[in-house]
Amino acid sequence: MSEAPEIMETAEEFQITDDQTADWAVRKIIEADSELDKMNNWFKRQLEAAKDRHDQTVSYFSGKLAQYMDTVPARETKTTRKYSLASGELVLTKEKEDFTVADDEALLGWCQLNAPELVKVKMEAAWADVKKRLQMTEAGVVDTETGMIVEGVEQTVKPMTFKVKAKEA
Repeated sequence: MSEAPEIMETAEEFQITDDQTADWAVRKIIEADSELDKMNNWFKRQLEAAKDRHDQTVSYFSGKLAQYMDTVPARETKTTRKYSLASGELVLTKEKEDFTVADDEALLGWCQLNAPELVKVKMEAAWADVKKRLQMTEAGVVDTETGMIVEGVEQTVKPMTFKVKAKEA
């Protein structure tokens, strides 16, 4: 069986030499993006359908297992009932009271007035402002206002990129 020759060996390499072929190439990219979007949408619908089937199956059998658990002698603690099977364990967590935050600002205000020791203050560098003052030198990263070396920062180089942006239709 002979192998098919590679396309590049038999065909001249494609070149863009004018605006017309450049525009054609942009349209080919737009078509490829559109095809990818269509495939992504199709896969999302398939995944959603699979998740729905999964959720229905788990819900159905979990309900049946919960009913079964009511008929067997399970180990019981203050917070749970458990029953062991060869392939898994059935666990019923008992109801308990708990708290949730309904309004973050109201809770913070209450804590500030009534229990300031319960207020957390998060300290972090103002990175956007710090970055404006930085300069790379032979000695390292330096604060241009003080001339001091800034610890905890290193210079990185972002590579050059080329993008094709399609015009909105």
